[in-house]
Amino acid sequence: GSELEDKIQFAWMNQEDDAEETALPSAWYEVLSVLHMMAMLRLSQANSLLLPKTSLEGYHTKVSEENKRASVEVFLKAAGHLECAMHQVLPRMSPEKRKGLPVDLSEGVLKATCMQALGQGN
Repeated sequence: GSELEDKIQFAWMNQEDDAEETALPSAWYEVLSVLHMMAMLRLSQANSLLLPKTSLEGYHTKVSEENKRASVEVFLKAAGHLECAMHQVLPRMSPEKRKGLPVDLSEGVLKATCMQALGQGN
């Protein structure tokens, strides 16, 4: 590990836990949080591409083939961020720091979200 690994507190607001905020002195926690945020933004982007647009006449149109193709690419990017988090970042964190992670950053939730992104991307 680096000299700075445990010197700086990284704090993030929680979406899924009872605690409002999680703060850990771990640069890997920061990397994990950023990867998770990037994946969630990608999932939101992909889902928005799949929403039918409302025409000027007020009826819903079909989702274009171009948007469907673009959403697949974005879902796969989200899955890539989550795979990186699970396989490159989590293993670098100690078991006690992993226990302190918010629920949405736990390995099981990251894996489930990754599988969902892969499923939606196919």
